[in-house]
Amino acid sequence: MITSPPSNTREELEGHSDERGTVEYSLALGDRRATATLNYLAVQGVKADRISVISCAVERPSCSAHNEGCWSQNRRSQFLVKEQ
Repeated sequence: MITSPPSNTREELEGHSDERGTVEYSLALGDRRATATLNYLAVQGVKADRISVISCAVERPSCSAHNEGCWSQNRRSQFLVKEQ
């Protein structure tokens, strides 16, 4: 079972996408990706009301090459825990 982080933290789920598609499409895709991850965590018992969802779309790629191998690395959800 997955447990929630300590109460003195703030959690964010970032949804990312690759560079292909329009800005609007990438933002919506990033949001859907992060929301799907949040839904999974909630089913596992994590308190979803403590997690905010944001779409980073193509703003912070993990790989900058222009090929399928790199694009697949950029299509991700990233979970961040920050101290308040």
